[in-house]
Amino acid sequence: MPSKLELEMERREADEQASKTADRKALEARAKKDERQRRLFVRKEFNRLFKRLRGMVEGHWDRNGWGWKFKYKDRDYWISYESWYSPKTPGDVDGYDMRGTHWVLKPHFNASDWDTFTLGEGEGETGLTEEVLRGLKELANPKGARW
Repeated sequence: MPSKLELEMERREADEQASKTADRKALEARAKKDERQRRLFVRKEFNRLFKRLRGMVEGHWDRNGWGWKFKYKDRDYWISYESWYSPKTPGDVDGYDMRGTHWVLKPHFNASDWDTFTLGEGEGETGLTEEVLRGLKELANPKGARW
């Protein structure tokens, strides 16, 4: 027969395990909720900023999460809302790391930074459709600037 001390230690161990499990599940649920909220925000902003583009061309959200996919001249393009990061470099005037998000036009779903066209943040009233049209022209030109 276990002593009272052993029973108390076993009870505390069981309580601790239950607490850890509950914390892990709560964190997972929070992460899922945050991801869903981010996805909804991106789609809402896309609908607002690219209203004219959606009327010009048919497209759909990529089921793998790469962005909004559409065809232009028998070629697939993606528009996605991506994060960027620029670390502080020695001798840099800015004394801090910089990061943010922006809309990007990509000729391939997994294109690198050099193969993409940055559309911007979408501060203007007209949206970013004009930037997409300019980006399609730039991406067709292999020697054009891509930023």
